[in-house]
Amino acid sequence: ESVQTPADASMLKGCVNGFNLKLQKSGGLHPTLRLIQMAHSMGLGLMAGCMLESPVGIAAMASLVSAAGGFSAVDLDPLELITENPVEGGAQLSGCTLTPPVSPGLGIHSIHGVQALREFTP
Repeated sequence: ESVQTPADASMLKGCVNGFNLKLQKSGGLHPTLRLIQMAHSMGLGLMAGCMLESPVGIAAMASLVSAAGGFSAVDLDPLELITENPVEGGAQLSGCTLTPPVSPGLGIHSIHGVQALREFTP
């Protein structure tokens, strides 16, 4: 969990067996993808973790894990802790199975309580 930047990853090379990456700690999708690539190139294992991300953040990390591959463990359980999920779509948790979104983007169709979500029309 100490790996948040490429400098952290480089410093820990040879000292750890893998990285537990968290999207929020790593600074978003692109920086986390860079850390995934570094772990692959160093022959290290990967675990996907999270803090208390919203369903939107969980959908983003689930999509990244699914696309990048190479993760031996995934711990994205905040969906289990939410009593009222305002997000329709996104990643889905059923028991111990997390299914990444299948529709475009993060797979989020609507967020209850948001006045208006405009669709993009090219």
